[in-house]
Amino acid sequence: MSFATNFCRPSILLLLLLSSGVCCANGWVSGVNAFRTTPDFYFIFAAIIAVEWIVLWRMLRSMGVLGALWRALAINAASSAAGDILFRIGWAPSSGTVWLQAISFFFLTVAIELPFLLLLLRRSAHGWRLISLVVLAGNVTSHALLVAIDRPVRQAWLSRVFSHDQMIVRQWTNTQMFGEAKGRLYATESANGGPPHRLRYFNFSEQRWESISNSPAVHPNVWDVEGNLLAYQTYGEASSGNVIRVTTLPQCHPIHELKLPSNGYRSTGGGEIAFSPDGKKLAVLAPMHEIQIPLSGSSYRVYGRSCLVVVYDLATGKHAICPRRALHTIRWLADSERLLFHAPADENLLGSETLPKPLQKQYDLDDPEKNPFARPEVFSYRYATDEVTSAPEITARMVGVQGNHVTCWSNASLIMLNFTNQTRRILTLDTISPFSGPVVSPDNHFAVLSFQLNRFTSLHGYLAIVDLENPSQRYHLGRLFYRLDWTTTGIEPSQ
Repeated sequence: MSFATNFCRPSILLLLLLSSGVCCANGWVSGVNAFRTTPDFYFIFAAIIAVEWIVLWRMLRSMGVLGALWRALAINAASSAAGDILFRIGWAPSSGTVWLQAISFFFLTVAIELPFLLLLLRRSAHGWRLISLVVLAGNVTSHALLVAIDRPVRQAWLSRVFSHDQMIVRQWTNTQMFGEAKGRLYATESANGGPPHRLRYFNFSEQRWESISNSPAVHPNVWDVEGNLLAYQTYGEASSGNVIRVTTLPQCHPIHELKLPSNGYRSTGGGEIAFSPDGKKLAVLAPMHEIQIPLSGSSYRVYGRSCLVVVYDLATGKHAICPRRALHTIRWLADSERLLFHAPADENLLGSETLPKPLQKQYDLDDPEKNPFARPEVFSYRYATDEVTSAPEITARMVGVQGNHVTCWSNASLIMLNFTNQTRRILTLDTISPFSGPVVSPDNHFAVLSFQLNRFTSLHGYLAIVDLENPSQRYHLGRLFYRLDWTTTGIEPSQ
């Protein structure tokens, strides 16, 4: 066996693996465009290169082993670059089925690879008919291979990644930290996987969720608990967006039925509800309309909702409306007199259902740093005097207020700001999911965080209670899709 043969075999295997990096596009079909730089893509793309290399080598024998290999690499890099350009200008397959995607990419690769291979072999003795046959044979074979192996290879890789995730999550069993847990963690549950949603709480002493058997049906994202009170909107009723109900806990005896100001809002999304710390007032975000940005044709993009901030005095039933509209998030400060909320600095942005062209041109809505909806400011509303002031010291999204400590969330970091002396504490956890905001305990000792171990099998993360003094101490809560509330209540619900 010659030195050249001994050298070529390992070199060819190495080239087949490294060649995947040449295809840097972002399409759907992993064998044609590398929208996933993951192990499954590298395996599939290397397999396709191998198939097309063998076809070239056996049908055009005069070019030799290495000659067929580098040409197979070259034509696939060219077709991948073409696919990348199409995706960057907005074209994408209309179907998510691999074999239907492969049809579109088959014509793309033939249209790119045939003239390119003719150019590479312009000085050879091979005629254009034979070269055309080679390109067709190579693409038919490689696309058939793609359709056959894409799903099983991807599933095998995802299964391995998921198993690795589970191995890590199973270690989050640090129940000894619950001896210091204060208050109660509430969530909702749905019988047999469907509505209606009812309230439950996490029993720290027994490390399990306990149902509140006489809980009313609540909207899974629009409710709040403070002390022995529950406020909620109902779920699935036509009038649910217009009425807030207040009951006792744990008996769930009705106390109040608060009617919201008429707004005509008919979207499925509810507002937000927040009891004051003293339990005497209830703040509600009442959506008025969506804020739409027109796009091409009849489509549009929704950047947020313009909401009224309504505060009810539970003793009298009277209410006050904040003179400034809000975008999202209401949080009471410890004095039960001031309410914080997010809103753009420019009040005009919340005044129209469709944002006028002059305002669209004034802001760069595609830049998260300059988009006033992505980075709204924080305002303070004093209920007694109807006064609204800016709170410039809060520069990130609020996720909780515990006493005079405002907890914010920005770029996988928890920022704990003392609203009295302006001191800050920052805790950075690189694996926090960007899709699920943290919930902090009343004493700032614990938080419920969603950890995104990888973006392929845990997009929304794995939910865990974390000791903020020692973030390695965690307890996995399981799958929860809706609102959580860690309240100061100390009442044991009866079953």
